Amino acid sequence: MAGKGRKRKFDRINSIALLVIAVSALFISIWQGIENRNFNKLSLRPYLKYDFTNNAEGLSISIRNAGQGVAIIKDMEVLVDGRAYQGWESALKAISEDVDILKMAWINDDEIITPSEKLMLIKITPVDFGDKELKVVITLESIYGERQVRDFVYTYSPG
Repeated sequence: MAGKGRKRKFDRINSIALLVIAVSALFISIWQGIENRNFNKLSLRPYLKYDFTNNAEGLSISIRNAGQGVAIIKDMEVLVDGRAYQGWESALKAISEDVDILKMAWINDDEIITPSEKLMLIKITPVDFGDKELKVVITLESIYGERQVRDFVYTYSPG
């Protein structure tokens, strides 16, 4: 009879230990899944960079996705001195009537920019901005729905 009491006690301890191990394994598995998802979010995050040149040929503004994930564009805004415009033509006319547009692109909502892709937004002839500020604001999302707002501000007046 004494052996059965010890066996029951051992079985009870064994059952509790197995339960603790199972719950620990479940906790670690859930934690590992959360960390894996966080890693995927970071590794697939887009990062838009503005590239800018201003030389004798003209002024150009480009964007490129320097991140590893696709950038889903949600909104693009062009502002001159804080006032929003519906396109490049009207925004540039607010800066100067002497602007000649050599190349332009407008990014529509839900357009996708893939990793390493580069887009020329605008290329114009050299022009005096007269101390006016040109600002481009792009709102984008990652494939996980994380929002980012990237902006570029340019003010130029020679002399």
